[in-house]
Formats: sequence, structure tokens, C-alpha cells
Amino acid sequence: MAYIDDFEGTETSIELKNRDAWVLASSPYPESARIGLSYNFNRAKLAWYVIDPLFTTRESKTPSHIDVDETSKNNYVRQVYEREIYKEKESGTGIEPPHFSIKFSLLS
Repeated sequence: MAYIDDFEGTETSIELKNRDAWVLASSPYPESARIGLSYNFNRAKLAWYVIDPLFTTRESKTPSHIDVDETSKNNYVRQVYEREIYKEKESGTGIEPPHFSIKFSLLS
């Protein structure tokens, strides 16, 4: 006997670090029926962006006024590598995934 939903433990993962995987959600219910700009009044502000590597690594293209050594010491602006957070995780390629930053805040 075999079941249609028996795929031997197959898993599908959704990679959220890719900015193309993110889209805007709909507004909360009462506002969703409105037409115009008021549709967005209770939607949270969500911004995703990628920081240019020339600000976090020393390259020939890095402007002289950017001190990469000083930036790398400041936890508010430095690049955090995946292996710092997940110490046991091994990268199959040895290449660091692209840096992805996200900011969430409620509109007031």
C-alpha cells in the first residue's frame, strides 16, 4: 500500500535571505476595503536593501575616506557573517551568502 502524500521525508525550503522572495502583504481588514491611499495607512513599513560590499571590505574601489578597519569594529554597521550566528553550520561552497538587511517599523 502506498499513500499519495508519502514522499519519503521530502522537504521544500523557502529561502528568505533572497530579496526576490519578499512581497508586500495586504493591509489589515478594515482598511482593505478602502480605495486610495488610506488602504496603506495601517500597513507596517518594511524596507529591504543590500549594502554595497565596498563599505565592508577593503578593495581597490573603496574610497579613501571610508575606514573599513574602524567600521569592522562597530557592531551597528559591520557585516555579520552567517557563521558567527550559526557556528555549527557548514557552507557547501565556502562562499558567504549575500548580505540581506531588513527594517520593520509601524507607521504612526
